[in-house]
Amino acid sequence: MIENKETVDFSKIKNRVIEICANTNVHIGASKLKSKHIKHIKHVLRQVWPELRFIPREGMTDIVCSRELSVDEALCKAVSLEKSLNEMQEQSDLDTSLKESFENSDAKDVAILHEAATILRKRIKHTKGLQNEYYSSDELSLENQRDFLDPLLVRFVTWLSAKSKLDDGVDLNETVVEQTIISISSDITTLVQPSVITPKHLGLTVYLHHTFGSKKLIEDLNVHGYTLPYTEVRHFLTSAALHTISSQQKTPSDGHSRPRDNLIIAAADNWDHNENTLSGKHSTHAMTSILVHTTPSIPQSADRIKREWVFVIR
Repeated sequence: MIENKETVDFSKIKNRVIEICANTNVHIGASKLKSKHIKHIKHVLRQVWPELRFIPREGMTDIVCSRELSVDEALCKAVSLEKSLNEMQEQSDLDTSLKESFENSDAKDVAILHEAATILRKRIKHTKGLQNEYYSSDELSLENQRDFLDPLLVRFVTWLSAKSKLDDGVDLNETVVEQTIISISSDITTLVQPSVITPKHLGLTVYLHHTFGSKKLIEDLNVHGYTLPYTEVRHFLTSAALHTISSQQKTPSDGHSRPRDNLIIAAADNWDHNENTLSGKHSTHAMTSILVHTTPSIPQSADRIKREWVFVIR
């Protein structure tokens, strides 16, 4: 301090004396330091460092500085130092206030998200899947997939996916929901209800197995929650085969057709052209055939497939 010609409040020196006393088991408080003690401390400091100057301030603690500094210089430095300390304290208070504000804001956000998750889980728990059947092909359409899901979950994922839709507060009843939103909502549903098979999971799994025929692909995607387990695929294929067999019946012509369908009629005959020419050139001899199937008068929807309880060998 003396060498650098710095100024310091005497209160800091006094607090340091109290700390030293405490370390030497001499416990005294600031309130117990009477004026005679303070004078004694100043006297001791002058004995050790004659270069010290104590400048009194009315209503405030003394300024301690080097004798090389004039009173004006010392006071100016003290004012500058006090201003810097005040600015640092104000910045520290501001930082603390902002930190507390952010912490309070985070706490509120966490509470809101927790409440939202509680509401969504409660609603998703009411999602009912098929127990003893598989969905029909009609039920795998995008619109039916959407109807299967909780509408509030679909709305939440839609708002989360696009800021424009969040800002607009778009009414989902008037818009076409993208397949991505349906798929993510379906994945969340299976996380909450692992036993529920969604139309998305059944349709995607069967499509991938039919297209690629890869057991490993199905199992790898199942780990990520995108498809059904491979054993469920085999179970579905067995049930679908048994469903097809059980829905067929013999016709009077000893053929097979579905009960609600009309019989397919086949007709074939020779087709000869210029057959009576003497040389046989430029003639045509061929066989033509035709398949005739009348359209049912009332369009029929696809049937659900009964889930057959059979052992599946992997």
